[in-house]
Amino acid sequence: MKIGVIIGRFQPFHSGHAEILKTALKECNQVTIVLGSANRYRSVKNPFTVAERKSMIFEYLMDTDPKTVNQIEFVESPDNLYKEWTWKSEIVRRVNDTVPTGADAKFYLYGHFKDGSSYYLKEFPEWTLREVDNFHNVDATSYRTTYFEDGIVSTYYLPKASREFLHKFKDSKEYSDLVEDWKFFKWERRAFEGYPFPDTLNFMCSDAVVICQGHILLIKRKSAPGKNSWALPGGFKNNDESFLDCCIRELKEETNLRVPEKVLAGSIKASHMFDDPRRSIGIPRVSMGFYIEVTPDNDGTMPKIRPASDAFEAKWVNLSDALAMNLFEDHLDIIRWFV
Repeated sequence: MKIGVIIGRFQPFHSGHAEILKTALKECNQVTIVLGSANRYRSVKNPFTVAERKSMIFEYLMDTDPKTVNQIEFVESPDNLYKEWTWKSEIVRRVNDTVPTGADAKFYLYGHFKDGSSYYLKEFPEWTLREVDNFHNVDATSYRTTYFEDGIVSTYYLPKASREFLHKFKDSKEYSDLVEDWKFFKWERRAFEGYPFPDTLNFMCSDAVVICQGHILLIKRKSAPGKNSWALPGGFKNNDESFLDCCIRELKEETNLRVPEKVLAGSIKASHMFDDPRRSIGIPRVSMGFYIEVTPDNDGTMPKIRPASDAFEAKWVNLSDALAMNLFEDHLDIIRWFV
């Protein structure tokens, strides 16, 4: 049994993806589509959910060749920037789970080398690589740019199902929030376009991973980028403070956590710098994360909190629930690093 594997984010699904899919469907008995960045909150890089991306692909097949729908299997692939070696093994495991019982499966990885982001095609030596020609050099980044910059749904090599979805999505609150993000990052680029050493430009930040009785303290962001997303308390480091000072200041400003600052500093169990250049969309942000364990109040309840500053909501979330949430940027990866 020949099983084709296609790995991508499909943000959105375009005709280049469609050509790869058509080729795999002709050559294989089954095609397993791996939906990347499955655990990311909406952003201008990953604007559409797993369900929305599945829908675009499914509707494309129904429009073009309905009988092939039965050849398709979907699996989700969550990102983990700081333990990326687990990414490959998890994809292999999930793809293997789609093999029919008793089948003698041979796997073929479909794709083309577009740029540096195509490195993953070399990461699966156990599968046979099947290179497919790049279809008219189309790429999802260009579609997202015209979509958020000008509100235009391109008709250039974009399947009917994707066009219809994008038109409908424009009427949503989620699209409005994403446009705010787009404008923010555009403003940010312009604000620093005259910086004399652009290759060295980074923002310094701190984030707090605060744990109490199996719960973690999260905030809901008040404004772009990531408006309405749940996130770790944290923010930019001032030039007259340390990373630790920044962490405690931002934690206090955003949550009003009723724990004295000296107690917080003494409750730090670990720290780590998170500096993957892909962790944020705009100018790179390097963040020092602090893992803090606090004790309950004398009455057995978790310390009181009250949102303020950049947060319009703060709450203690069961840690197992938080690990299943789509959090802002790489904050889920940061939590996983510590816990």
